[in-house]
Amino acid sequence: MTFSQLRSQVDALLRKYATEVETYRLGKVTTEFCDEVADALTNPKSGPVKDPFDWASVLFKRMAKRGYRPRNLTPIQNYLTRCLQERRVLPQAREVLRALLPRAAERGLIPRTLEDPVPICAMKRGLENAARSDDSGSSGLGLSDLIEHWQKMDYWRQLAKGSLPGPSPVGEATA
Repeated sequence: MTFSQLRSQVDALLRKYATEVETYRLGKVTTEFCDEVADALTNPKSGPVKDPFDWASVLFKRMAKRGYRPRNLTPIQNYLTRCLQERRVLPQAREVLRALLPRAAERGLIPRTLEDPVPICAMKRGLENAARSDDSGSSGLGLSDLIEHWQKMDYWRQLAKGSLPGPSPVGEATA
């Protein structure tokens, strides 16, 4: 088998599995992007605050730099608007990828995220508290702070106690 035959077979496989390859490669880009957004929102620097359109353009520029052709700005901008302005949570890489590649999401190549999103306001409050109590000047949440936050926010425990609206827990007798 010659190199040209081998190359044509590789090209045929890349065309056949183009969606899978694009999903894999864009996964790295979206993870880096979400890390950058989380860093910018939890450790704010001086300067204007970016809106979801600005963040979407940052992502598209990064994609173009790596050789991807961004198709549609609207779904990713809508997702970032929901995250940053309506729900006040940090964007998640899988959900960004689902917004960028809807066909791959329909085919089941990108599973939904099972983790709860991290709220921005809790992260900022934690950083402010850490900055006040820490004399070293470095502000940041430790692992124990995040674990404590998630234990406070545990939905199932609050539902079992009856402090959340909704149906009563399974196994509890109704009067």
